[in-house]
Amino acid sequence: MTKNIKYHLNFVFEMHSFSAFEVNKMRFVAAPVLLLLLVCFANADVNEWRRKMAGYQDACVKELNLAEGQFKTFEETKPFTTLEEFSVNDRCLMKCVMEKEVGQTADDFDKFFEKRIQLLDRFGSKKSPEIRKTLKDSLEACKDQRGENACDTIVKFHLCKKANLDKAGMRFH
Repeated sequence: MTKNIKYHLNFVFEMHSFSAFEVNKMRFVAAPVLLLLLVCFANADVNEWRRKMAGYQDACVKELNLAEGQFKTFEETKPFTTLEEFSVNDRCLMKCVMEKEVGQTADDFDKFFEKRIQLLDRFGSKKSPEIRKTLKDSLEACKDQRGENACDTIVKFHLCKKANLDKAGMRFH
């Protein structure tokens, strides 16, 4: 992406008869602005993902007929590290939300996992190759997680993925 930006900047600068000093001055000003825009777009992606996940959660709360107080939010479950910390409602809510995110039921976890990898390939393209590899490795390491039912399987998968990302030093959203 930065090569693309550099190419376009060079093209613009070459189309006009700027002195070398003016070109360097413009690059000096443009580089921080472009960097700031890249950071803003990265944050926009995370914020957009959070908005989608909140929408999925709202839809799942309605589908599962959960009332306020019968479930915890994603933020409330973030510190959980074991299946037992999640209530049955929280487990099935997570399953529903992840199914909506992936677009595949988790009742057939192998198909769900395949779709999850496809989702990473599609949306992970904006990440660096190192981050994509870490994310994919984390998913692959957890693909054999199974629980007594689909809700438990999803939570075990989530906890495994989260633990692997934590070990890799990546913040889990």
